[in-house]
Amino acid sequence: MPDFAVADALRQGDRVDVPAVEIRLDRLVSNGNGRDRPRALTTRDAAPGFSALVRQIEALKRPLMAIPHMTLYRNDRVAPDLRVSEPVSWVARELVLIHARKGAGSTKILARWPLLPSR
Repeated sequence: MPDFAVADALRQGDRVDVPAVEIRLDRLVSNGNGRDRPRALTTRDAAPGFSALVRQIEALKRPLMAIPHMTLYRNDRVAPDLRVSEPVSWVARELVLIHARKGAGSTKILARWPLLPSR
């Protein structure tokens, strides 16, 4: 990963000052194209707290409705979308910058920033 990209991501993380964010994932989807089709947990609904976090990271002035997701694995076939009977949910209390090498199975935590206490 280029040094300038890491430095920019660190600057963006330094400016985050939002409360802890509730994440609730209730759908399993398959997206992408060709031989790279991530299978991910997500939701249909934008999460206001998550949207605020994304807006700050990206320094956006305009409204944004961001939808959280968590990639579980990648495959070369499409899988059907499924509703999860019991949603996966947690409260994110920190922002973590991770360098993950696609296909290498390795990750490295580059930085952590605590989010503000919940309001």
